[in-house]
Parts: sequence; structure tokens; C-alpha cells
Amino acid sequence: MKKGSKFFYTSLIIFVLSLFLFILSRRSEFFAKLFSDTVGAFLRNALLIFSNLIPFSLFELILVLLPAIAVLCIYFLKKASGVAVKKRFLSMLGAFLLIFSLSINTFFVSFGKSSEMKIPMPQENEVSLALSRLAEKLNSFENPTYPDREELSFKLYSAYSSLEQYSISLTAELPKIKKIKNEALASRLGILGKYSSLTSEVSVNFSAPEYTVCFSTAHELAHLFGISGEGEACFLAFLASLETEDEGIMYSACLSAFEAVFAEFSLSYKELSQKIYNSLPERAKKDISEYSLFYYKNHGKITDTADKANGALLDFATQGKETDYSLFSRLLVAYLTSCGN
Repeated sequence: MKKGSKFFYTSLIIFVLSLFLFILSRRSEFFAKLFSDTVGAFLRNALLIFSNLIPFSLFELILVLLPAIAVLCIYFLKKASGVAVKKRFLSMLGAFLLIFSLSINTFFVSFGKSSEMKIPMPQENEVSLALSRLAEKLNSFENPTYPDREELSFKLYSAYSSLEQYSISLTAELPKIKKIKNEALASRLGILGKYSSLTSEVSVNFSAPEYTVCFSTAHELAHLFGISGEGEACFLAFLASLETEDEGIMYSACLSAFEAVFAEFSLSYKELSQKIYNSLPERAKKDISEYSLFYYKNHGKITDTADKANGALLDFATQGKETDYSLFSRLLVAYLTSCGN
């Protein structure tokens, strides 16, 4: 067997095996969780170790280079003749199959576990208590300041390691928080932060309102640590943020949490929600207004399309189970009404 063919068939075997594991993860939540905490965690960590060596987003670079890569592939195929064309084509196809296999094993199989947090819709008194407690917390911060990227990563990493009761697969290496290069496009797409499963990178949109950065980072780190659903990742990001005991990080999380609960239930309990909103400190109201301006300035058909595409991908990756932000609001209300702080 020729070298090019051997590489292709090896890649094909790995790809077929990856598909089998993917199908198995859809039939067994136990297997999906086991894979996520072992093989998936190992792959995510290995990719992180490599991507941490690069100061910019490797995933963004790959996206930018895709057209050039496609042109080069066509060029090398045209330059070959006879048997060489087939050999090069099989080698290229084998490389793409390996990339797809990596994506399957780091995202689709590893992220197959569903949320075990089944929370019913809360009552009015529960929503009132949750919003009031968040408002009280926000009013308790005197002058919160935000940590830099390195300090933020370290504090959140340490906080996640203390959440032992949840299924979290920490990376062996501290993740580096990277800045999204094309922030204008990210804003148009409604992206505040991004976890890239192919490179295990956490990137954040630093052009968004400043208070969103800490919570967006905490949320994307949850994905890096094997938490699949959006609602579940948001909730664990909230818990980890409180665990840091850093006023800037806690302020970011509490304000983001208040917005989520308010947006979910303000129409159902309008007068109640507005009354509690009015009790917020002026800084919080100003931050919310700033984010509203940022959102509506960038919102459009592109944002809607990106949201639908991201939602469809997450539904597929998590078996169509609860991945929405509505779950985050219900989890928050349940948590805040059950705790005494």
C-alpha cells in the first residue's frame, strides 16, 4: 500500500471510530460523561497546552487562512498528474478527516452529556426574592474594579476547582484569555465570548461593555471544562464568579444574572420587576443601558442568523436537551431562593 493511501485509510478508520463513539454517546449519557471526563478532557488539555504558546487566537487565524488553504489545495492538485493526483487528493482528504475527528471527540462526543438540572418555572414570590437578593448584592459593592486577563483566568480557574459537586474537568494548565481580533464583526454577530473546541481557546470581545468581560470569560471557561449547555454553563459561571470573592468578577456575574432573570420574567411580573430594577445602584443601571445601546447598535439579520446557527449546533451537540438561557434564569431563581446569602 502506498504511503498516501495508507495515511488516508488510517484517517478514515479514526473518523469512522469517532462517528461510532458519537452515536454511542447519543444513546448513553453515562458513556458521554465518562468520555468527556477522560478522553475529551485529555484532548482539550493537549490542545490548550499548544494554543497557550500562541499569543493570539489560533482558531481565528485558521478561519482567515481557510480561503488560502483551499487555493493551495487546488494548486497542488493541478500541479500533479496521473497517479500523483489521486495520492495528493487522498492525503488532503485524510488530513480533513483527522480534523473532523478531532472536532467530534473534543466537542460532539464530549459535549453529549445533558443537563441534570431540571427546574420548573418559578412563582412570582420566588422571582421577587431572587431579583431582590441580586439587587442587594449589587448595592453592596462600593467601587468594584475588574482584574486583568491573567488574574481573571487564575481566579476563575481556582474557583471552578472548588465546585467539586459538579462534573467539571479542569485542564491541567491555566487557560490564557485571548482577545477576539475582529471585534467589530464579533459585535455584529452578537459574540461576547467564544470557546473554540478545535483549539481549546477562550476568546473574549473586549469592545463590549466592560462589565460583560468577566462573566463572558467565566462562561466560556465552563465550556472548556466540559460543561455543554448554555444555561448550565452560565449558572456554573455565576457560582464560580461568586467563589472568587473578587468584587469586580462578582459584580459582573450578579449584574449579568439580574439581567437574565429580569429579561425572562419582567413581562410576566412587570410592576414587581420594575420596582426592584429601580432599587439598583446607578452604576448598574448605567451599565445595563450601555449594553442595551451596544446590543441594538449591532443587532440585525446577521445577529439573528448567527444566533440560530449557534443554537442549532448546540441542540445537535447536546441532543436537543436544555441548552437555552431560560434554564439559566430558572436555575438562578432556584438557587437564590434556597440559599441564605
